[in-house]
Amino acid sequence: FIVSQLVVIAIDGISLNLLKDGLHSDVLQPAELRKLLPSILAQIEIGDTWRTGMIGERAFALPTFNNTVQVVGANIPGRSRDALLYLEFSQRAIDLPTENLDEFRAEAQRLEYDLQQGIRSSLLRQLDSIMTSALIPAYSATADAHVRRAVQHRLAAVAIGLRLFEQQHGQFPASLAELSQLK
Repeated sequence: FIVSQLVVIAIDGISLNLLKDGLHSDVLQPAELRKLLPSILAQIEIGDTWRTGMIGERAFALPTFNNTVQVVGANIPGRSRDALLYLEFSQRAIDLPTENLDEFRAEAQRLEYDLQQGIRSSLLRQLDSIMTSALIPAYSATADAHVRRAVQHRLAAVAIGLRLFEQQHGQFPASLAELSQLK
């Protein structure tokens, strides 16, 4: 599930690069820019997409803990301790604060570090968490992709605003305050 979100983020990045080229070349008309702006602004926050991805990932992974699973030629029976560990870290990922991008990234890195430290603490713990260590996504890398998307959309919104201002007034704004008065 996370991989599909990462693919969407990558394709979105390609489209933003095309938008950047269009803005740089000044080939987009004001009506087109105004039509694009709501779509750009809809992706400047990461909360919903992050949580949806983590919930979906959890939903797809949980059945593997209930059944005997064939892994590298060996059967691994249902793993209740492993499932509880997976649920704990999945919930912590879902609950990450997403309002501040820097805090979000730091917390995702901390979560991944906590998971790695907990799993590596003893040989028994490593055996008890074999499925979790295989199924948990790379939190910090996934968080970085979500942050990158939000930042790219924020920059794209400002760039659209700058181009609209320039098209209306024949020059770029002298300040952000002047840009914020754009209608």
